[in-house]
Amino acid sequence: MWFDDQHHPASSSFRAAFTAAELQLLAEFHQFYDSRTSSLPSSRRVRDLHRCRAWTEIMAMATSVRSRIR
Repeated sequence: MWFDDQHHPASSSFRAAFTAAELQLLAEFHQFYDSRTSSLPSSRRVRDLHRCRAWTEIMAMATSVRSRIR
């Protein structure tokens, strides 16, 4: 998971920390990430991640979401 220790969209305290638009962005990212996890290298070495197209896509999406959450 991308941050399963802190991503609790059903929690009232989690929902209170973000606007409705931000919660939607986080949900979209979560779905985007989940759709690509099976394509990530099993080694999880940084070198292998940097060579992986799915990881590049995940990082681009994360950057986009981060820039829209203030």
